[in-house]
Amino acid sequence: MTRQSLRNLGQRFETQSKFTWERLGYAHRSIMDPGQSAPLQFGEETITNLFMMDLYVQGSTVVLFEQTSKKKESRSGTDFELWVGSQRLGWFRFAVQAKKLNLRTGRYDDLNHKNSIGRQPKLLEQYAMSNMACPVYCLYNFTERVDRNDHWHCCDDTKNDLTELGCSMTSLWTIQQAITTPRGKNFRWIHRWKNTLPLRCLVACPKVQRSLEAKREGAMLSTMAFESSPLFTPDHCYYRRLPRGLSDPGDAVISENRHGGRLVSIRLDSEDRMSPELTRVPREIIDDFNERYSAESGPPRAASVIDIESQPVEDSDADHET
Repeated sequence: MTRQSLRNLGQRFETQSKFTWERLGYAHRSIMDPGQSAPLQFGEETITNLFMMDLYVQGSTVVLFEQTSKKKESRSGTDFELWVGSQRLGWFRFAVQAKKLNLRTGRYDDLNHKNSIGRQPKLLEQYAMSNMACPVYCLYNFTERVDRNDHWHCCDDTKNDLTELGCSMTSLWTIQQAITTPRGKNFRWIHRWKNTLPLRCLVACPKVQRSLEAKREGAMLSTMAFESSPLFTPDHCYYRRLPRGLSDPGDAVISENRHGGRLVSIRLDSEDRMSPELTRVPREIIDDFNERYSAESGPPRAASVIDIESQPVEDSDADHET
């Protein structure tokens, strides 16, 4: 692995987070301006779509799961998945629920949202358990009430830009605590926990790298002498190989770009399963996909494969790779 590639990926995630902070800052000012008759809207789904598109442009594989049946209430409690790792080391799988901060109140609305299937945190937990993924939340933020001492927990001493909290990650456990704690469903309370980290920490943290190396060697987390990421438990979401539908999507590829990014569309039948009638994909890929996703929960809206060892580097830095 080249250190430059890992650093490059971290920088890209920093940029994405800072852009989100800046855009939500514009939206916040338009909302709080009494002279505005039509405040600027920048919604959760829009941010997620931009995030997925940015990953594709940067060189990641992004998969869109298209349902052919009428729109149903979500069974998974999951907005998207992230697969982080490499062919050499293996992969960590994250089931992600996205939430945007209410710019008027500083609170996260509907953390305990309920539909006819169940409550969202419980659905996310069930999805993660049945699909061997780590349940996490991706929070989209802007606030004028942010404190470096209380809200910044990255272990990299060279990083201290609070605008990186435009996109932050936290565990399902933290969200469950927030729901049951009076006045806990807000930015300040959730970001006081040390397992609430900038998005960059999911892909560029050396603790994640060391955990992948340990799992590749077949070690259990409890036997390792190093500290793992506080965001997730490596033993619960490690895969030696990617599912066939993500690593070898066949004719499902929509487009590729010069950085190696692939945009993939997988059409699903009325039971949310890949069907040979709906896509020209080899039978072994279809079978593998259907085995990987629980029939009870179904797949999320999208998934992205983030290779921490094969990220594109800038031409000016190419001579520094080792």
